[in-house]
Amino acid sequence: MLETRLTDEGRTVTERADSGAVQVERALAAAFTREERELLILLLGRCAAALDARR
Repeated sequence: MLETRLTDEGRTVTERADSGAVQVERALAAAFTREERELLILLLGRCAAALDARR
């Protein structure tokens, strides 16, 4: 087993990236109604399943 650890700088970068991702996710969610989000999740799930079936 290989143990790895983030440096302080790595932790800072990871936290900034996570914060940015949350902002993007919230902006995307706000662009759709609840029904549209549910449909999008369903359709993306079908896309993922179709791609997995081709592996």
